[in-house]
Amino acid sequence: MDSSTESFHHHKKTLHSKRSSEEDNDPLSTDDGGSSLPIPTISRSVKPPFQSKPSSRARHQLASSMLSDDGTDSQTYDGDIESSVTAAAGSHPFNRTLHPTLHHSSSASTLTSQIDDVLPSSKSAALAPDEPMPTAEATSTFNPAALTPEHIQTFIREAIEGQSSRSYKINQPPLDRPVRVFADGVYDLFHFGHALQLRQAKLSFPSVYLLAGVNSDEDVITHKARCVMTQAERCEAVRHCRWVDEVIPNSPWVLDQAFIDKWNIDYVAHDEVPYVSGSHDDVYAFVKAQGKFIPTRRTPGVSTSELLERIVSGYRKRDFDGKLEKMGHAELKAEGSDFDDKR
Repeated sequence: MDSSTESFHHHKKTLHSKRSSEEDNDPLSTDDGGSSLPIPTISRSVKPPFQSKPSSRARHQLASSMLSDDGTDSQTYDGDIESSVTAAAGSHPFNRTLHPTLHHSSSASTLTSQIDDVLPSSKSAALAPDEPMPTAEATSTFNPAALTPEHIQTFIREAIEGQSSRSYKINQPPLDRPVRVFADGVYDLFHFGHALQLRQAKLSFPSVYLLAGVNSDEDVITHKARCVMTQAERCEAVRHCRWVDEVIPNSPWVLDQAFIDKWNIDYVAHDEVPYVSGSHDDVYAFVKAQGKFIPTRRTPGVSTSELLERIVSGYRKRDFDGKLEKMGHAELKAEGSDFDDKR
């Protein structure tokens, strides 16, 4: 859930929230253990997404810092997903001259990075095929299309080639089939930060099959905090993200080899700062050691935690008392209660 040169500086152990994905509609997935929810895909031929050359260089306002404490809610992530393009068999996923077939599903990208972004000069360069334009207000406020498909793939390509600031190595992608990318999280109160991270995961290569893993209610309570939404509700919210191909419910808090093998996962996508949980210094240490981890960037200014803060703060200011009264729940109003900040 970016373009060129600067890499990740911040390898402090920070606690992030986790997001996941679920659904089972992939010919490579197995049936034993754990059901998933398939998402139908529509295939169509499209022109390659990177034909227009960007015209100007500027640092995007959301690309000023690599990580944001409130970018996403995940055990590991609280925020995103994106859509995939299928390259011709035998062609390299990074070959920009391809005319791939777009398997329309879902993808997302988060926008925090210390990198000078080349801002696109046209819709075709800025967005994936069939991706709608953001509104003018959204663009002026946080510009969700700042990470173009080319930025995202360049960022991943450079990570795979190796950078001195990155302590782990990343395997080369498969060349003859869609790359199977897995992104996991809690995805409570699913918001655009989640969707943007999933967009990054989906657009990491020209052809991606994106699996989104959603953590169980029990795991979230044990390792984090109680959710507002149930697992069924969180899975359904993720399923409707345009970038997601398949949703996997009951995704494990810490991934193991059995899970990787069962779902034929090539890469796990998440922001790369170590995620500390329980006895684990980093819940993604296992996949990083296997060369199966690809980094995404976080969207600053939005998270499930921040949304909850808005709701609680608004309640204490009586912002919702009128609505509660109209709903027939005047007894829940903040006015006159111990939570009334105006008393």
